[in-house]
Amino acid sequence: MSRQNESQDAIALAQSTAATPLVPSLNTDLLLSYPDDANRDLLAFLQRDENQNLLQGKRIAIVSTDGVEEIELTIPLRKLREMGAVVEVVAPESSDIGSLGIVMPALRQSHIMTIRFIEPAGWHPVDVWINDADPSNYDAVIIPGGAWNPDLLRGDPRVIKFIQTMQQDGKLVSAICHGPQVLISAGVVAGKKATSWPLMLVDLENAGVKLVDAPVVIDDNLITSRGPLDLPHFVDAIANFLSENA
Repeated sequence: MSRQNESQDAIALAQSTAATPLVPSLNTDLLLSYPDDANRDLLAFLQRDENQNLLQGKRIAIVSTDGVEEIELTIPLRKLREMGAVVEVVAPESSDIGSLGIVMPALRQSHIMTIRFIEPAGWHPVDVWINDADPSNYDAVIIPGGAWNPDLLRGDPRVIKFIQTMQQDGKLVSAICHGPQVLISAGVVAGKKATSWPLMLVDLENAGVKLVDAPVVIDDNLITSRGPLDLPHFVDAIANFLSENA
């Protein structure tokens, strides 16, 4: 039997053991159409007009990679740009997945793959590769969530060094949802007040963080939030910090 036939047989066997796809699509469309008031602040925030001069002259890096929660990337990106900031998506280069034999498509040479909760969503362009990103060029860094975006970022020493330098220079360091996992690996949260997605609060606690259950938690130059519904509070806290520290 040829190697190609062996591969095809193995793929067919793997597919035969996969779970039956009976679950509904899970994405941010459901979040934004939630039938009660849980998303009221988020909907109002998305439709709010911004002061286009509030963050003039400020530069923000949104450090992210494949598997980033789309809404936690695109909403801060759009809103902070509307406030006049220069916002750049900073990412590691193509992340072919080690020895697993998974090769990313050519589009990954200029984009990262986003997700909507657990559903692959699309491709978002990268502005600067992490190798070329100079922390001194930015006033703030944002780490979005997504279940595997932070996991990949926390294993990249270039990302860790970028965050550590921002923290040491007194720049704003912020993260939402699972994003604080990267801050744990960077060693910048011990002794600080912070929050995160509920399922990883134990990770923060084990890292010496003083846990606070609130939409946004501010401790000096560290800002953290719990998840997508807290995006209005998260973005406004970032904007307020930067506008007050001109």
